Amino acid sequence: MAAVTFKARVKERKIYPNDLRAWLTYLSQLEGKDVEVRIGKEAKSKSTQANRYYFGVVVAHVAAALEALQGVPFTTEEAHDVLKSYCNAKEVTTNKGIINAPRTTKGMTNEEFIAYVDRCIKWAAEYLSIDIPDSQDYFIEQQNK
Repeated sequence: MAAVTFKARVKERKIYPNDLRAWLTYLSQLEGKDVEVRIGKEAKSKSTQANRYYFGVVVAHVAAALEALQGVPFTTEEAHDVLKSYCNAKEVTTNKGIINAPRTTKGMTNEEFIAYVDRCIKWAAEYLSIDIPDSQDYFIEQQNK
């Protein structure tokens, strides 16, 4: 059975799951089995500001560059899929070779998302020959509008 992540709060050295029903249902499936318990501070999920920069600047620039190269329109979602394929893929080895399986960006911590966006910017510079404005420059520019 695959591991599952539950969010909870610790109060007075006791754990209180956010979704008690799901917690108890999952535990009932493990009855009588040895388990491994890992506890750590919840990682902060990606910020809405980082997400706005990614889709509003990075993905938009990549979509425009792909459109210019191919001569056909690229949607935001298509450009996002391209970036996930090249910058957030899991390598799967098969008997025919390596497959790059794009992974979702949902659920990334802020640190993971920032690293992903950096990979996207470097990939765009190398493969599409475009310079994407830095996030700080972008948000300063937006504030001055």
